[in-house]
Amino acid sequence: RVRAQECNCGRKVAFEIVEFPVVVADLDKLEIVGEFQTFVRPEEHPALTGLCRRLTGIRQSDVDEAPLLVDALAAVDAFLKRTVPAGESFAVAADGPTDFKRFLHKECLRKRLACPAYYYRWVDVSKHLLMHHPDTKCTLVEKVLRAGLVWV
Repeated sequence: RVRAQECNCGRKVAFEIVEFPVVVADLDKLEIVGEFQTFVRPEEHPALTGLCRRLTGIRQSDVDEAPLLVDALAAVDAFLKRTVPAGESFAVAADGPTDFKRFLHKECLRKRLACPAYYYRWVDVSKHLLMHHPDTKCTLVEKVLRAGLVWV
């Protein structure tokens, strides 16, 4: 299963993350060992755009009572500490650099939030896919389906 981080899109202003999903997989056993998801309440532009609602399926009511980014980051960190065995290494992955560099890092800087160090080193799934399958330039959903995974 693959889930994508979502942000409030379609504005000529800074993006704000509105959904934060995490899937922890044991790559040795090829199995999912934990899943976490939270919506995130946007502070700077609380109303979701129509484009954002249509593209993501996220409703305004999903984010109205959701935690702020600072609390969502703390919840993700607590989930990782519960799910990843002590002493085990892990890496975060994303479909290209946008989710972390353009969205998460910039939003944390704007809001003066500490961004955990593991979000500064990530596996670029698109880059690795293109290295092994150069003819596979397509959307994230298409990549997931071609890999035989389920898009949720």
